Amino acid sequence: MSTENTRKQRIVNILRKFKFEELEDAVLPVFPETTWNHVRSQLIKQHESFTTVKVAAVLEKIIIDSNIREKELRQRLMKLELIDISRHKRKQWFTYSVSGSNNEPLHIGTADFKQSVKEKLNKKGLRSTKVEVDAIVFNGILYLSIKYIKKDNVKVPTNYFALFLDQKYLFSAKKDSSKQFLDAITHCMGYNKHKSIDLKGKDLMSLIRLLRLRMQGALSAADIINTTTYRDAQPIIRDTGVDYTQEKHRRNFTENCFGIKPPTLDTLVVRGPNSSVSDREIASRLTNDIIQVGWEFRSENVIMFLTTLFERGILLAPLPPYISNLMSMGRNVLTLEE
Repeated sequence: MSTENTRKQRIVNILRKFKFEELEDAVLPVFPETTWNHVRSQLIKQHESFTTVKVAAVLEKIIIDSNIREKELRQRLMKLELIDISRHKRKQWFTYSVSGSNNEPLHIGTADFKQSVKEKLNKKGLRSTKVEVDAIVFNGILYLSIKYIKKDNVKVPTNYFALFLDQKYLFSAKKDSSKQFLDAITHCMGYNKHKSIDLKGKDLMSLIRLLRLRMQGALSAADIINTTTYRDAQPIIRDTGVDYTQEKHRRNFTENCFGIKPPTLDTLVVRGPNSSVSDREIASRLTNDIIQVGWEFRSENVIMFLTTLFERGILLAPLPPYISNLMSMGRNVLTLEE
C-alpha cells in the first residue's frame, strides 16, 4: 500500500469514530489550517454528501496542500484518538488509588503534566527509542495517552489513563498496566504509591461518584437511605381487581438502596469463596478439589437491571448485602467470604 493510501486510511479510520455533528467541535480544532465553513463549502462545491468519510477526503487534501509532515500528522492523529476516548464511553476503566505524598509540586496545567510524565518515563530508561505522551482535559477529567516504540521497532499499543487532579484516584484503560507508567503518573500527581481497586466501568463520572460515596459512607450520604429489611406491602385494591405484584413497592425499596439517580455501572462481578465439596462421600474421593463459584451481571446499566429483576420477583427479598449495599462499597468486583 502506498504512502498516500496509508495516510488516507489512517485519517478515515480515526474520523469514523466521530459522528458528523461532532466534527466541528472535536476534530477541526486539531487542524488550524482550515475552518469548518471551508470544509462544508468544499463538500458543497464538489457535490459530496455530508459524511465523515467525505470530510476525511477534504482534510487529506488540506494536509497535503499545507505540507504537514508525517511526524506532525502522527501526533495530531494521536490527539484525535485521545479526543475520541474522552468523548465516547467505549473503554473499560480500571481503578487505582494513590497515596503517600512525595512533596512534589502538583502539575496543574495539561502541557506541564504531559511534559513531566514524559520526562519521568525517559529517566526510567524504558527499552524504547521514542516516548510520545499527549494529554487533554474534557468535562473536568484529564486524559493521558502514552505510546512508545521499542528498540527492535516493535510498536506497543497506546496506553490510556484518566484522572481527576483533585482526587486520589487514577484510571487505566488496561487491566494490567505497566508499573512504570503508573509510577510516573502517580509521582506527577504528587504521590508515591498506587494500589489497584476492584472497581471497573466505562463511565468515569459514575466511578468517581461511587468512590466518593465509599469515602463518605453510604449511611451518611445525602442521596442514599439504606433500608436493611424489606416487607411486602398490602395488595393494591382497584376497581379492576387486586394488584399483588408489589412492583411499585419493590421499586421504592431499590430507590432507597441505590438512590434516585444512581451511578451507571455496566458490570457486577461476584466471586464465591473457594470451598471443598460439602457431600462427605464425594469429598472423600475429591480430597484436593476446590469448587470455584462466581457469577457476573452485564448490562448497559446494571443498577436498572438489578432493579427490574427485583421488581419482577426474579431476585427475592432479602437482597444480599453485596447488592443492597453496592453504593457504599466502592467496588463492583466482589469476593464473598464463608
